Amino acid sequence: MPLPPTDSGGRRAPRRLRARGKGRILLVEDELVVRGLVRSVLANAGYTVMEASDGLEALSVHESLDKPIDLLVSDVIMPGMGGVELARRLHAARPDLKVIFISGYADDSLGTQGGLGESINLLRKPFQRGRAPFH
Repeated sequence: MPLPPTDSGGRRAPRRLRARGKGRILLVEDELVVRGLVRSVLANAGYTVMEASDGLEALSVHESLDKPIDLLVSDVIMPGMGGVELARRLHAARPDLKVIFISGYADDSLGTQGGLGESINLLRKPFQRGRAPFH
């Protein structure tokens, strides 16, 4: 059995407490593996996560919810409806909805295809531990 960590004076070192999240997140990602990874990280951090594979499915999921979501986490470029259009539609009903976009595309692709403005919350793929807003 390993001993608990101690500080330099032989006293037991204080435990680092992990912050627990709370809230409801709609996760929209067309890549199954990425969606599963992000869902797992968010759920393990304490969030309630609903998921969809594209914008149209996300609208359907959103309409079926009995409680509002607190955050939309969406890929930018997906088949069918992308994340920017999804965010626009959800903002029409919920102007205060917070959004984090995720993307593996380069800046120039996002500008021409994604339609992102200057003041956005963008998390780049591939994810790196410690750089994600939900680690």
